[in-house]
Amino acid sequence: MARAYIRGFQGTGELATAKHFPGHGDTSTDSHLELPSIDADRSRLDAIELPPFKAAIDEGVSGVMSAHIALPRIEPQGQPATLSNRILTGVLRHDLGFKGIVFTDAMTMRGIAAHYAEGDAAVRAFQAGADIILYPTSVESAFSAIKQAVLSGKIDSARLDESVRRILRAKARLGLDRNRSTDINKLDQVLGSDEHQQTAARIIESSITLVRNQGNVLPLKLAPEKNVLLITMVDNTEGWYGLTPGATFSSELTRRHSKTTMVSVSDRTSPAEFEMIKKLASMADVVITCGFIRVAAYKGSIDLSPGEVDLLKALSKLKTPFAFVLSGSPYLLTFIPELPTYVLTYEYYPGAEAAALRAILGEIEFRGKLPVELPGMYPMGYSAAGLDRSHMLVQHSF
Repeated sequence: MARAYIRGFQGTGELATAKHFPGHGDTSTDSHLELPSIDADRSRLDAIELPPFKAAIDEGVSGVMSAHIALPRIEPQGQPATLSNRILTGVLRHDLGFKGIVFTDAMTMRGIAAHYAEGDAAVRAFQAGADIILYPTSVESAFSAIKQAVLSGKIDSARLDESVRRILRAKARLGLDRNRSTDINKLDQVLGSDEHQQTAARIIESSITLVRNQGNVLPLKLAPEKNVLLITMVDNTEGWYGLTPGATFSSELTRRHSKTTMVSVSDRTSPAEFEMIKKLASMADVVITCGFIRVAAYKGSIDLSPGEVDLLKALSKLKTPFAFVLSGSPYLLTFIPELPTYVLTYEYYPGAEAAALRAILGEIEFRGKLPVELPGMYPMGYSAAGLDRSHMLVQHSF
């Protein structure tokens, strides 16, 4: 998957960056907030974490970004990978043979900033093997510290030249020596053409995944006289940057089925409001919930509020048909295994909401497969639709 992404990305003249080296997947700590530690030895890295990076390097990836994670069994002095010469130069440069640009992750993140002075962190990252110190807390402090380290001989000028040459080669490859600006008036033509929008829609529709469908309630065929309750559930109300989660799904559903009642819940919903929604659900003929759960910087957790979890568990006990559509992290089912239906869209795009609605109404088939394992439940590549496609042709009236 990494190789295919890199081919597509770099085939259009961009620079792809593989991150976060040597692997951030086995953490439960957000490095934006604190420094995670992974108890993995080199054999574990070689077997699990490093193969995607090796594939990326073999594909010619232009950049690699470091992780603000400690690996005490690899770097016994305890410094995070971003500041570890043993990891960035030893493992990445020497063992894996990477010759492109090494970026640090943002140096403002507390995995670094809470433990090292800003100038010292920049020098340590450069000594470890980084070429670009990304987003230091103070650019002036980082620049001054590196300059002083070069003047004092702490950083060898030949080592500085190596990084400068890598950066200049990358800029030349992008043509930045000839044209350093982008014509923003052409963005809609380049990125938003009809052809590109059709391709995006096709990809999104192909990704909608039916993971669970107890009682074969999906796809739904909503009889005109039936009452539908649509619940839009977000992890929290902040950080959507102008997006309104569920807006496309709700507008498309009400256009198709006028007898739809819509409610929204979040981490700020009161206990009384949750009780009212449970009563509405008990009176509805069909309940549909669209969940939006992000894995996001500085969020720290993917969990819903206790009230939201309790509501989903209560809805799962209804005899009324209940369809659950999740945008974002696919792992919620491992926290709430009672959910009788489970549809994944992965993304928050309006196009993903529209595609999910079309799928649960039977207008398109579920063609997606799980890209990850849901531990103890479903393997990578699983699809409930793939078990018996014949039932997908039968729409159930409620």
